Amino acid sequence: MDQPLRRQGLMVSLKRLLATLLELAHVRLQLVLNELDQQKLRLFDALLIAAASLVALALGLVLLVAFLVSLFPEPQRPIVLGVLMLLFIGASVGGLLAARAQLRAAGRSLEASLAELRRDAADLAEPR
Repeated sequence: MDQPLRRQGLMVSLKRLLATLLELAHVRLQLVLNELDQQKLRLFDALLIAAASLVALALGLVLLVAFLVSLFPEPQRPIVLGVLMLLFIGASVGGLLAARAQLRAAGRSLEASLAELRRDAADLAEPR
């Protein structure tokens, strides 16, 4: 009589363990999906703002160059255009380098999920 009760208790314990593991996996998966959604929205917002800003900047620069060139007399206009061209190329290179540095320093994706998984692994490894 004692043996069937023990088996039944063992099955209940195993079912509870499986339910706990499934719940843990579900929570971790939700965390990963949350982080991915946040990254996607942040990237989309940044790209949209950058595109609108670049259009406005390009239009402003074209008008500025036309204005500056019109201020100088005819023989000096090619020199003014050359100087402005060098300034724009330098600014573009600097901007690209800054963007590359920011992308490299953005941090690892899913860092919170990885930290949670490390914590889970440490908790499971501890003898109780």
